[in-house]
Amino acid sequence: MPKLLAIDTSSSVTRIALCLEGEIKEYRTGEPRQAAQQLLPLIQTAFSEASIGAIDLDGIVVVTGPGSFTGLRIGIGVAQGISVANSTSLIGVSSLALMAQTGVTPTESADFLVCIPARDDEVYFGAYKYDGSTLVLLDRERVLELKAGSPQLSLPERKWTGIGEAWQNQSQLEKLFGVSVSNRNITAKTSMNDLCVIGLDKLSRGETLLSEQLLPNYVKEHLDYG
Repeated sequence: MPKLLAIDTSSSVTRIALCLEGEIKEYRTGEPRQAAQQLLPLIQTAFSEASIGAIDLDGIVVVTGPGSFTGLRIGIGVAQGISVANSTSLIGVSSLALMAQTGVTPTESADFLVCIPARDDEVYFGAYKYDGSTLVLLDRERVLELKAGSPQLSLPERKWTGIGEAWQNQSQLEKLFGVSVSNRNITAKTSMNDLCVIGLDKLSRGETLLSEQLLPNYVKEHLDYG
């Protein structure tokens, strides 16, 4: 079974995991916003405990955002460095896709509208479909303004599940999308297990990236804040 390193620096807590022989072991920082200081030591600790080196990895999966701008750049940079030095396959995963994965039940099809807070009364949004085996992005991820008074999207009527903290504003979001959700989960938390599941699936399908193709997924085309 492939040996996979998973990296998530998209939030205040830096997390990594090693997936070896189907077993996942997670490591994380105790203090917030310590990616610059702690990411490499975490990886070194994980390698040491597993008695492997970077050269033994079959792939590296990293969360590309949206999320902490500084954290994303650090996580992606470290993944790129390991990849270039060891010719390791890279897999990028959106934060929104990872959030959608929290609602997946294997072999059961489902449709998800993922919304998480951005800034300035905006939300990050992505619509995903799980067909019983693979999670697929419908259209593209985007930033939407909560204050908009009319639908900003044209979504088909489906049995949508709303996932993410922004669904606390359910009535506003349903107005923006022009559809209703059948249920919602506003307390969903992403996991390194889910990141490894997506990473292994993409690796098996050959959906890997070259170092120069692995980029932060800021979603917003024009950033007016740092």
